[in-house]
Amino acid sequence: MDGDFDYAHAALWRFGKRFTQPLSERPVPVEKWSGRHIWGGLFFGNFGHFLMETISRLWIRGRVDAESVLFVPRHDALTDFKGYQSALYELLDIGIPARIVTDPVEVDELIVPGQGFGLGRISRATPEFKDLLNVMAASIEPDGPEKLYISRTQFGGQGGVLSEACLEANMEALGYTVIHPQRLSLPRQLALYKAAKHVVGLDGSAFHLFGFVAREDQRAAIVLRRNSEAFTAIATQLESFMGHPPVIINALAADWMPETQNFANHQTWGELDFSEVGRCLGAGGFIKKSDVWCAPTKAQLAEAVDMAATKAKTNLKRRASQVNT
Repeated sequence: MDGDFDYAHAALWRFGKRFTQPLSERPVPVEKWSGRHIWGGLFFGNFGHFLMETISRLWIRGRVDAESVLFVPRHDALTDFKGYQSALYELLDIGIPARIVTDPVEVDELIVPGQGFGLGRISRATPEFKDLLNVMAASIEPDGPEKLYISRTQFGGQGGVLSEACLEANMEALGYTVIHPQRLSLPRQLALYKAAKHVVGLDGSAFHLFGFVAREDQRAAIVLRRNSEAFTAIATQLESFMGHPPVIINALAADWMPETQNFANHQTWGELDFSEVGRCLGAGGFIKKSDVWCAPTKAQLAEAVDMAATKAKTNLKRRASQVNT
């Protein structure tokens, strides 16, 4: 315990830095709960952060007796686990309820497990957290094709790559099954990922879920959609869980972003050198080097820029990539 009301072990750490900061004063509890409870940490509604950070302390499952796991919501709209969150909590077989705490409470005893997973070097996961996922993975029956392409063409959020439909069509023509994970239940996604031998897609949170069931005999190729280091946590996680690194394909010719923006982020649009994507997939053994590989026309690319601008509700500028490796 640091000072009167700070406990750094209970804080969320991200890329080696403390994310949740100490309180400025000791809160006054509005309720007192009897019994022993487990500190779960911060509850994120975002898919990727839920996978990487909200469940990061649940490795304690079965190691202590407790009445519930306590989470503090990232914002007021998060009142309970829903949808995929509840499904994952159930698949992990935690065995006690999750409670979302919105007001200060006092408990008889609070167990604070360490953070077993997250963003940064801890993306490799602790052995205890891996044990938790291995137990879950053993309960998943593989069911699906050997080659998957994870698509974002039906993703409702901002950002992606221009003309991904062309990339999707190439992969489908070469024997890959295209999936849209946001349209599938979480157990179905895990069954597909467990069955696949080759998984290809743009960098995104779907690869974090794939990592939960990833094995040494599987291979993954991640096509970068933005000039950003955000993919490093995915790469670190997959290398740890598969025992070998994923193939990272940086074929970015440019980023398209609002005129007032000067750096790429999750809302920008990558412009790919399609021939380079095909070359890298061939060199990596994901497709045959002799396979026919198509690229969007100039007209299709211009149309994709217009569609991205409409989605962003602003004009977009092109920022050429400085390095293409």
